[in-house]
Amino acid sequence: MSRFDELAASFAADQRGPWPELSYRLFVSQLEEHRTGKLRVLDAGGGAGALAVRLARDGHDVTLLDQSEGMLAQARDAAAEAGVVIRILESTIEEADDLIPEPEFDLVACHNVLEYVVNLADTIRSLRRWMRPDGLLSLVVHNAVSLPLWCAMHELNFEEALVNLGARTWRGRFSDSARAFDSDEISGLVSSGDLTVVGSYGLGVVSPYIPDEDAKFTDRRIHQLEELERRLGSLSPYKEVARRLHVVAAQGEVRND
Repeated sequence: MSRFDELAASFAADQRGPWPELSYRLFVSQLEEHRTGKLRVLDAGGGAGALAVRLARDGHDVTLLDQSEGMLAQARDAAAEAGVVIRILESTIEEADDLIPEPEFDLVACHNVLEYVVNLADTIRSLRRWMRPDGLLSLVVHNAVSLPLWCAMHELNFEEALVNLGARTWRGRFSDSARAFDSDEISGLVSSGDLTVVGSYGLGVVSPYIPDEDAKFTDRRIHQLEELERRLGSLSPYKEVARRLHVVAAQGEVRND
């Protein structure tokens, strides 16, 4: 049993908190700068279905692809609880071409996945193949710049913050050496797959660094926090220190309908 299977239930539970919901709204606001309306979406490496279920709840036609049986079981339960239908495919991204033989998606989302894949270039090529000619790719990755900031501000561990200056890996739930990227690295990876970056954002410029979960998500503060995150996530230099980076890429003309 993989670590993804072992930790599927606890991971799914964590996706129900206030930050995942806020993060989703921020993602949608960033995506809507490039595409609106009902979309055919592939959530590649979508795990327990947090993104897929929220997208389906908002009326999109969603396919969830993941290799973990445990994660997919959690996704099925979440979809049933939300009263939505999502198409579920069990496979790695690299081995899913037989399951997805045609470029059928308006949006291919791959969030918090590149940290763990074996071959980055092969993964990007697979994701590109599933995009329609006018489709978009949405990548969310952990930001290497955030690693020492997280240690210092959230964990109050200044020694570990010093160790993480310039680090490109971090110890997470699913791996002791998960990747982290900076803005230039993720943009270069996108370009190497014959894709063009059309939007670059930060997700979590403020919220992830505040350790007091109860204080930051009060009813009084949540709307102000969301507006602050929305603005900072689109502005340099603030977006470059976000906990995660969000890149939107295209291979053809970008339409807005």
